[in-house]
Amino acid sequence: MVAQATIRLAQLAGAETVYICAPRFLKGSLEKHDVGVLDEEPSYWPEEINGMMDVVIDYQFPQNFAAVKAAMARNARLVCCSPENWNRESNWWGDANQIFECLHLSSLERATFFDFREDYKKNRYELKEDLQFLLTSLTRRQIRPEIDRYVKLDDVPNVYKELKSKPTSGSIICEPWRD
Repeated sequence: MVAQATIRLAQLAGAETVYICAPRFLKGSLEKHDVGVLDEEPSYWPEEINGMMDVVIDYQFPQNFAAVKAAMARNARLVCCSPENWNRESNWWGDANQIFECLHLSSLERATFFDFREDYKKNRYELKEDLQFLLTSLTRRQIRPEIDRYVKLDDVPNVYKELKSKPTSGSIICEPWRD
C-alpha cells in the first residue's frame, strides 16, 4: 500500500511518468496503476530510462545505487530512504559499506537521506499533518488502494506461497482478529 500511495501522490503532484521497481510477480497488478514497472535487477532496465528520471525515491538504498544514479536526469532529486537495518550492522565491514554509500550520496548535489525513525522523533507534528492529508485523500477517494482480499493471521504463510505463483489484483490485508 505504501507503493500505491507513493504512486498516487506522484500522479497528483503532476508526475508525467512514474516507475516502480518490483518483483516480476507483481508486475500485472502494478501496471494497472499507470506506472512503468522496472525489474528489481537493474541490468534488465531499459536503456531509454537512463538520464530521464526527475525524482527518485529509493527505498532500497544502498542497493543498485549505480543504476539509480544512471537513470537520474541531470538536475534530478534523489531521496534515499533508510532500510530497516541501516546503522544496525554489528561488523565493521557493514559500517564501512554504509559510510561508502553515504559518500556516494553526498556527492550528488540534489540528494537527501531520509531516515523514518529519526524523522518521526524530530517531526511528529509534521508527520501528523502528513497522515491527516493522506487520510483526507483516502476519504475523498483521491487515493484508492486496491484491496484483493482480507485474510486471517493463520493464512499468511499460505498466501505468501500463493503470491509467488499467482499475482494479485491488489493488496492483501491481514486482520489477525478475523474469523
